[in-house]
Amino acid sequence: MMKSPPKVLDQLDDRKSAASFFSSDSSYNLQVEMVCMKMESKLTKKIEEAKQQIIRADELNQCVSVIRENLKRLKGNQECILEFLVEEAEEQQQQEKINRERRRQQLKQQQQQQSKK
Repeated sequence: MMKSPPKVLDQLDDRKSAASFFSSDSSYNLQVEMVCMKMESKLTKKIEEAKQQIIRADELNQCVSVIRENLKRLKGNQECILEFLVEEAEEQQQQEKINRERRRQQLKQQQQQQSKK
């Protein structure tokens, strides 16, 4: 049968008797060592999981940075496209104005020619 460790070390006569208690009971020490190994294994797993979460978080942060850069580029492209469209519309309006003026001049000339006849 396994000895149970004292609840409070101060109840022992001195520290030597506490040390002799723990070192004399090899089955208890073995159980303590096994529990420690299990805890160490669990902690190692938790540490690995935390490392993986950190790696994933870093990867996500990099993705967010790339997305932000792409959005800035898209915004810049959108502004360029809008400027281009505005310029095209202005040119088209100017060309339509020129065409109207030409038609008006042609009509004037036709009317003048018809009035001469």
